[in-house]
Amino acid sequence: MIKRIILIIPILILTVNLYCNKEGFCQIKNIGIKSGLNLSNADIEYPFGSLPTFNKLGFNATLFYDFLNYSNLSLSGEAGYSQRGYTDEVIVTNEFGIEQYRYKIQDRLNYIDIALIAKLILRKKSFSPYVTAGPTLSIYTGYSEISDSLSYSAGDNLLLKQLKKTTLGFKVGIGAEINNI
Repeated sequence: MIKRIILIIPILILTVNLYCNKEGFCQIKNIGIKSGLNLSNADIEYPFGSLPTFNKLGFNATLFYDFLNYSNLSLSGEAGYSQRGYTDEVIVTNEFGIEQYRYKIQDRLNYIDIALIAKLILRKKSFSPYVTAGPTLSIYTGYSEISDSLSYSAGDNLLLKQLKKTTLGFKVGIGAEINNI
C-alpha cells in the first residue's frame, strides 16, 4: 500500500479580472495560472516491512477559472500538471546481513489534476485572508526514475507499475489577497 503526502507551495499566481460594463456585457471574472512547488513523499509498505523514503521536490502548474463569484465565496474549476514522487534509499547486503553498498533512486510521478475548489474569503480593505478546499481527481500519466547506481535498471520498479491510474483527493489551503499596493 502506498500513502502519499503532498505539500504545495505556490510561487506564481497570475490572474485576469474583467467585469461587466453599463450595457450588461460581462467578461471573464477571474481566470489565471497558478504554479508552485510540491514537496511529496510516500509511505510504502512491502510484504517484509516498510523502508524509509525521503521527500522529493516537484513542480506544478494549474489553469483556474472562477465560475461563481460572490463577495465572500467563490467556486473555481482547476486543471493542471503536477510532479510528485519520492526518493528511496536501497541498502544491499550480503547473505550475512552486512551492508555491501547503498544507492538512491529518485522516482518522479506525473499527474494531471482536475479540481473543484471553494474559496471562503474575509474581505478587508487591503488584506483579505481566505481558506480554500475541494475535491480533486488525479490522473496518473507515468513515471521516470533516476538512480546513482550503475547496476539498477529503471524498468525494475514493479511497485510504480502497479499505481492506480486515477485517485481522488482533497485539497485544503490558506492564503491572502493583498489589494491597493
